[in-house]
Amino acid sequence: MYFYVSLMLNDVGASIVLISHKGERMKYILQLHLEGAMNNIDKYEALLNGLQTAICLGIHCLYVHGNSKIVVNQMMKDLLYKDRKIEAYSEEVRKLEHKFDIIELHHVLRCDNDMEDTLAKLGFDQD
Repeated sequence: MYFYVSLMLNDVGASIVLISHKGERMKYILQLHLEGAMNNIDKYEALLNGLQTAICLGIHCLYVHGNSKIVVNQMMKDLLYKDRKIEAYSEEVRKLEHKFDIIELHHVLRCDNDMEDTLAKLGFDQD
């Protein structure tokens, strides 16, 4: 699964791409309505939506790639939380982790995420 968030002015677009072991792709576009997408809340929203979608699809083994190094490091327990909202979001992600037999999070550089960026920007055009 890839999750990607793109900011434009005050709008937040996100994309989630689930890729099966056979290479089949399921693409989801999200338009996030958040007050001041700050402190990576938008990225946690995208991650949570992706995990919930994977659970609904019955996926048990998930390799997650995201463009937020901070979120990935926080979830891999390499960084501490400085914000109570972020701590609450990470707890929500942790509640979902046990629903997978295998789950790994990896950081992907923004420049290596062109398709997801394009999908996320499409989320701005949706009303």
